[in-house]
Amino acid sequence: MGPDKSLAWILPPDLARLRVLEQWVLLLLEAIRARIAEAEADQRIAAAARPGAVEAPVVQWAIQYGIGRDRRAILVHTGDCRLTSGRTRPATLEQVRDALRQPGVDPCDICGAGRELGLTDP
Repeated sequence: MGPDKSLAWILPPDLARLRVLEQWVLLLLEAIRARIAEAEADQRIAAAARPGAVEAPVVQWAIQYGIGRDRRAILVHTGDCRLTSGRTRPATLEQVRDALRQPGVDPCDICGAGRELGLTDP
């Protein structure tokens, strides 16, 4: 994607000054990202300090169930897998291991649940 022609008037024509501007913009971007991280941390701290604030439990494992009458377990995911659906429920490590002993239940290849459980090579 090339530079926007409407902004060409603001940029210097020579390479040396363009490189200086490039470095300045990168430093500015780094400073902005640091400030965003600080603001997010402040927001989390403020939310935790509110009376009655309860942090959502961290889900480490999830089991995805199939469609149909029996709705059997079909996949095991890590808690942060992006492939989970509305048919996925939080599970304990023990429930996950029990599910994987059932025929037709596999660890998710996307999130690497098998690697996390030590079932496949890294």
